[in-house]
Amino acid sequence: MKSLIITGLGLLILLLVGCGGAGALECNCGEICVNETGWWRDGGVFNESLRPIQAAVDNASENDVICVKDGWYYENVDVNVDHLTIKSENGSATTTVQAASSSDHVFDITADYVNISGFTVTESSKAGIYINAVNHCNISDNLLTENDHGIYLRCAGDDAARFNVIVNNTVSQNDDNGIRLQGANCDNNTVRNNIVSVNEEGIYIYYADYNNITGNTVLSNTAEGIYLTSGADYNNISCNTILNSYNGIYLVSSNHNIITGNNASWNEGYGIVVLGHIHPTSYNNISDNIANHNDAAGIALDGEDNCTIVNNTANSNNVGISLESSFNNNISCNTILNNINDGFYLYDADDNNITCNWVAFNEKHGFHLISWGWENSTGNNISYNNIIANGAYNTTSGGYEWQFYNDQEEDVSATNNWWGTTDDNKIDASIYDWEDNPEKGNVTYLPKLGGPSSCAEIPEPVTLVMVALGLLSLIGLLFRSGAGVR
Repeated sequence: MKSLIITGLGLLILLLVGCGGAGALECNCGEICVNETGWWRDGGVFNESLRPIQAAVDNASENDVICVKDGWYYENVDVNVDHLTIKSENGSATTTVQAASSSDHVFDITADYVNISGFTVTESSKAGIYINAVNHCNISDNLLTENDHGIYLRCAGDDAARFNVIVNNTVSQNDDNGIRLQGANCDNNTVRNNIVSVNEEGIYIYYADYNNITGNTVLSNTAEGIYLTSGADYNNISCNTILNSYNGIYLVSSNHNIITGNNASWNEGYGIVVLGHIHPTSYNNISDNIANHNDAAGIALDGEDNCTIVNNTANSNNVGISLESSFNNNISCNTILNNINDGFYLYDADDNNITCNWVAFNEKHGFHLISWGWENSTGNNISYNNIIANGAYNTTSGGYEWQFYNDQEEDVSATNNWWGTTDDNKIDASIYDWEDNPEKGNVTYLPKLGGPSSCAEIPEPVTLVMVALGLLSLIGLLFRSGAGVR
């Protein structure tokens, strides 16, 4: 009888265990949960692993969510399951994935529709997160630090990487690029609202087209804040803040890009620069940007043709807008104030349309045309600009030295501009040309405007000064008197 009771009790225990009552674990934040020592499915058993995130991926199915508990994980995770989400339970502050092998990516994504969010990703001599020729992935709310590249999206040959979204990440203190997009078929990707700081280049786009780079804060990178190169065409670079890098936005041998609504200021070199000497560069649109307080030029074209520069502010730089070896560009409706040297600087720049700009209070020259050898700037349409109070005021002549400085052999037409006065003697005294040096070309300024150009809206700094003086309605009279505003 006693033996029957014991046998029955043992059978009951076996039935309970067999039904999972003692071994079942809950996973409330996904289909699969991971901690530092293993993984389990919701309602399943615990599986020990030295690489628990990788083990969870290896045992995942499409549309699963892998939820990673707080901890420090030493892994290189290969993600090869489509429609998979890997997220931390509580965010990057409490969940770190460090490369087990520093010579490999921390996360290597080779499947479509993968989402990775909420991790600190670190210590790879390659990439923290590598998006390898796949589509529709979402990388969000991660901290990527102390890798070679923070996030690297790459495609090669006919393999494409499209419609991926990199959003709300902090990418800081990586040795090379913070975020890198590379490859001919890396297109229609979005890089949005990331903080990218203290890398070599912040955001680097190499030979990748039709991408949207918007709303990012790019700070204190040792080289370029945003760098487009080698045929990175048709990209939209908009509403980014790029401060305290070497160059703000740096575009080389790339065409048909839209650069709009950015603030590229306080950089050690240029605010926005477009270079085309290695391969021709053309048809880029630079509009509605702020490029102030840069140590070189606010906006510079060097070897760029058929570009549009419209409605930008380039104040308090070394030079406001610089054109070198650049032709057939349209530069209009820009505000160029208080630059240390020149408002406009032209060298070997022909057939450009420079109209409706405010060029005022620049410390040395409003316009500075220079030649070395036979390379002059000719055929430019410089008209309907407000050229006011540039250079030092000469109390004897009543002119500003110099509003327009023609330091080349070729003649220049600068007709139909407003010079801050209607007095021809004062205007002539503000222009450096053959009358000051017979080896220089003549500057023709007649006919001239009798008041401020109507196509150039009064910029806010000038408006504030006028309001403070109670003279906004009398701006034309003020400048006709030769008094100027400093």
